[in-house]
Amino acid sequence: MTKPESDPPDDLTARCKAAGLDIRYEEPEEYGMASGHIIFDPAEPDEWTVAIISPIEEEILLKSEFEKYRPTPGYDGMWSKSNRTIECELVCKSPILTGDNELTSLAYACHLPRDSFNNPGFRFEIPTPQGGPTVSIGWSSAELLIWRGASPSIHLISQTARTPSIRIGGVSVATKQDARKLLEQYGASALLELDVQGFVSRLRTHQPWEFRFTTDKPRQLQTITTTPSIEAANLYWQGRFSDGISATFICYYQVLEYFFPKFSPQPNPPPKNKPKEVVMLENTIRSIISNDELRSLLESDSHLKSYYLKTTQDISPESIPLANTNSNLINSSAKRIYSIRCMLVHKKSGHGGSVLLPLSPEVSKLKNDTRLVKKLAQICLRKTSTPLPF
Repeated sequence: MTKPESDPPDDLTARCKAAGLDIRYEEPEEYGMASGHIIFDPAEPDEWTVAIISPIEEEILLKSEFEKYRPTPGYDGMWSKSNRTIECELVCKSPILTGDNELTSLAYACHLPRDSFNNPGFRFEIPTPQGGPTVSIGWSSAELLIWRGASPSIHLISQTARTPSIRIGGVSVATKQDARKLLEQYGASALLELDVQGFVSRLRTHQPWEFRFTTDKPRQLQTITTTPSIEAANLYWQGRFSDGISATFICYYQVLEYFFPKFSPQPNPPPKNKPKEVVMLENTIRSIISNDELRSLLESDSHLKSYYLKTTQDISPESIPLANTNSNLINSSAKRIYSIRCMLVHKKSGHGGSVLLPLSPEVSKLKNDTRLVKKLAQICLRKTSTPLPF
């Protein structure tokens, strides 16, 4: 009897079952999307999945030890209790010269032959105490490419699509929380040592795929008759071109902060009990948008609307109660934005408040708050613009 085309290979099914993983066939939800098998952990079905689209990828899985690994929370990484291994993808600077790759700079920094990393199996070991865990840098294993959600067939076939990784071997790890902690500790130590040598890299945090489409009609361009503050616009464009979401948030906040003196003027010399920064932020927001306009702004954006309608929101205990039609949204927005700003800025050792590290996986939860601050920065730049010299 012929097996249905939608059935996975028997040996793949058996290996998944033995490892406590489930495998199912999924048809595409949209035209043009590929169908294939999905491997997932039934204990955490929504956290991570492995997609198998082509026969080549099935072959890669069967030749690997994928079932011995599980994803490391917050990072594009994985860990194995039985193999005593943790591996995580690295973010490196792009190569400059033709023929170089992302690890060529490591070869230069550590006085290795320039073409050392042309060998896909080569790994550079960082010195560690004798008998302790090993730490190495090289190209990602097939298992990592499988678990981090990439297409392993593309990355293993194409040299230009390879991804660098850090691998910690011979380490005792029993839980995913242990894996994350050990990855961060060994990663910080090793990558700092390499950074001093001239190789710049960091652990890649996991950013779930998210597609955003707008069905809004294009807004008609307005005739330009005014110009925003050059200084404030400079801060805004720095935010638009920043890679990190935390740095982007701070740049947009600084646009609003730039106008604190304008909307919260102080006598000279300023009084001892000058207004708190959160009050000046609230004054600035109130000066550029009314409470009804702010509600309309939030409700007209489907992403902001669905997020701020929630009773509790990520990162900060301060929330914007959009569901309450009588709420003072300007006041609550100022409190929430300012609390997040403090979590990003106050990094002093021993600081009593909550902190948010700029490259932590949790930073990805700031996307909606950053979206809101960007919109407020845009409005502020427009509302404070001055006439062009026609």
